[in-house]
Amino acid sequence: MIANEDCLFHCPNYFYHANIAAHASQNTLGDYFLDYCRIGCRLKKISEPVNFIRSSWIRPEDVHCYEEVGVDILKIIDRGMTTEAISLIVNAYTNNRYDGNLLDLLPRPSINIAVSRSDLISKIRYFFRPLYVNVFKLYKVKSIMTDFDVYINNRALDGFIEFFLKENCELKSCQECGYCEDVAKKVIKIDTKLVEKTRKLHRDFLDKIISGDLFKY
Repeated sequence: MIANEDCLFHCPNYFYHANIAAHASQNTLGDYFLDYCRIGCRLKKISEPVNFIRSSWIRPEDVHCYEEVGVDILKIIDRGMTTEAISLIVNAYTNNRYDGNLLDLLPRPSINIAVSRSDLISKIRYFFRPLYVNVFKLYKVKSIMTDFDVYINNRALDGFIEFFLKENCELKSCQECGYCEDVAKKVIKIDTKLVEKTRKLHRDFLDKIISGDLFKY
């Protein structure tokens, strides 16, 4: 079981995303691919912030609930993170507590090795793939590889899991339930001024992939 996965609830692209990521890691795609699924996921979250709460993460404080039902191994992701990020996450789950932004424990651009590399040469080596993508158009949307200005107070989520120990999400719709919506309103802090700008950036990027425009010179 993965502890710090941030996939959307019942994501229809889950297996496809895992499959293409696996192929990319095996170098069959030239060690480089445009992660359409991840960008689409980010768009859904920034458009409906409740999706941050509905994602499949496990809080460090709630690990004991899984241990009580027989889960004795948790996997930490992912291998593409910086050493500092992985260390922070491992410490949080080892200590069963984290005082900060829940998103610090989940995959995001700023803790991805390829994106966070400080040396220009490494970044150019990774992103400059003129045979794969129009590098000039890619450069124009480089800000898509930045973190969301979103803060989720992990401490404010104490007791969050108790609801799910009594209710079954498979037996009712999110619209009918509304629990995560209520929690999201209380614990998520988001810069609403940047929401529309970020949403448009992600939509445009996805449209360019679908139309093929991002690959044309």
